[in-house]
Amino acid sequence: MLLLITSAAILVILILVYRSPLLPFVVLAIAGTALGVTQGIIYLLAQRGVLALGSEVQGILSVLVIGAATDYALLLIARYREELRDTPDRFAALGTAVRASAGPIVASAGTIALGLLCLLLSDLGLNRQLGPAGAIGIACAVVAMLTFLPAALALLGRAAFWPRRPAAEDPAAEDPADDPADDPAGGSARTGTGRWNRAAALISRRPRVIWAGTALVLVVLSLGVLRLDADGLSTTEMIIAKDTEAKVGQQVLADHFPAGSGSPVIVVTSARTLPAVLSAARSIPDVADAAPFTGGGEAPVVVDGLARADVTLAVAPDSKAATDAVVALRDAVHAIPGSDAKVAAPPPSTSTSTPPPGPTASSSRCCWRSSSSSSCYCCGPWWPPCCCSEQ
Repeated sequence: MLLLITSAAILVILILVYRSPLLPFVVLAIAGTALGVTQGIIYLLAQRGVLALGSEVQGILSVLVIGAATDYALLLIARYREELRDTPDRFAALGTAVRASAGPIVASAGTIALGLLCLLLSDLGLNRQLGPAGAIGIACAVVAMLTFLPAALALLGRAAFWPRRPAAEDPAAEDPADDPADDPAGGSARTGTGRWNRAAALISRRPRVIWAGTALVLVVLSLGVLRLDADGLSTTEMIIAKDTEAKVGQQVLADHFPAGSGSPVIVVTSARTLPAVLSAARSIPDVADAAPFTGGGEAPVVVDGLARADVTLAVAPDSKAATDAVVALRDAVHAIPGSDAKVAAPPPSTSTSTPPPGPTASSSRCCWRSSSSSSCYCCGPWWPPCCCSEQ
């Protein structure tokens, strides 16, 4: 559905830009080909265990490839249209357009691909999956738009722009001062009175002033990064209004009880090492309390030799401090010989996936798969990345 909506939106934009009933469908067909090749490559890599790709990344990847391919097509076709007005031979015009556009397109794609590969450094599994997959998609989009699209344009010629076909202008009517050698890309140097021609002339006359002014504006607009909180916002902070019942109730709860009392961390361990696990959990600085799960009774519930401990954090469960506390808790309980402890937290209340069951033999899972898809989910929104192989 996301891909269909994206394609429909791009189709409308292309029709408005080109005012042609044919060219937008050509561009979308080639962009779809690039997406298909991308998915094929990623499938082969995933089949061999090189990449992992969840359903969420697939949706983002589709929009990314279609959008990038369309952007590169706009650059190439705009230059092709200009050359058709100056060159009667459509093949010569296309060759000039490709040579002039290839550099900016490859540079733009390279920048985006390198930026996506930086996501490999992220702590979030979703981001790490998107990085290489997105870079592969961008590469496929570039190759398609610099090979497949020129071939289609060569076959269609000026008919691609029907009903407003660009006709070659009379060379005798051109300004003799316009020397094709002035264009470093090898194209013709056309003059005109349109707003884009005036903008180009202004930039050509004062290039240093323009780039310096642009850099200054970008610096001013980026000053907000100085207040960037890379740790994100808590659920309560996301609510702007101060008088909502949910926010007030959360504040009252935090004032009278430990911040993590509503979302205890669950530790499933061997019953014989439960006292040692409780002692280790209580030694963590940001742990307010650790108690065995009794199910309403007095003695800890033991099923198949496994027992459960509920660890209450002294910090908000969606904070970075909670993440650090859980990592420390995991290290502490794993260091206990024979505990075979697994640390988990209840899934979000809005999750549609099947959560880990109660304190049974399968409760040692720290991740689970959705009942309706193959996506792998971790045990909490702030839980460090883990993998479904632990099931």
